[in-house]
Amino acid sequence: VERAEAAGEFDARLDYAARENEVMRLQAQSQLAAEREQALARTNRLNRMLLALGIAVLAVLTLFFVAKHRSNQRLQSLLAKLGESELQYRTLAENSSDLVVRMALDGTRRYVSPSTREILGVPPEELMRPHWELVHPDDRAPVQQAWRTLVREGGPLTVRYRARHAKGHWVWIEALARRVPAAEGGAEIVYAGRDISGRVRAE
Repeated sequence: VERAEAAGEFDARLDYAARENEVMRLQAQSQLAAEREQALARTNRLNRMLLALGIAVLAVLTLFFVAKHRSNQRLQSLLAKLGESELQYRTLAENSSDLVVRMALDGTRRYVSPSTREILGVPPEELMRPHWELVHPDDRAPVQQAWRTLVREGGPLTVRYRARHAKGHWVWIEALARRVPAAEGGAEIVYAGRDISGRVRAE
């Protein structure tokens, strides 16, 4: 009887230990499944974040390239209009009896109209650099001061001075000048002068 009871108690203990091991195994499996689910959730969240970031970057790049394309189109349109304006300007200047000059701020001529031949007897290509010796000595200082004022303040400014004709006599010039933005960038002086010798003699 005692052996039977001992055997039964031993079997009961084995059964209890087996059940306890099963419970622990199920708990471990449950915990592992939960950890896997959490890891999968974190991976999914990271994937969604990466996808959202990728979409955002793609959207920014798309906007950038669209804006750049539109900017290039506007620039090309502006350059075309500037080219048309330059052509119109040259057409007017070259058919005007006035002396028209475009000058960089250092005095270098960018354009001299053909009317220099009629007014001063000099071809325009000979006036592409400063020629202060062509200005009457009595008028040279006021003209140079007017130039400095234009460079500093912009104008518009009107000045009268005498310029030497190729034949040796003096021609009275009345010039209107102002500083304007240059097509090449920066600023330049635009100058329009006319022969007023007849008016000065009349006065």
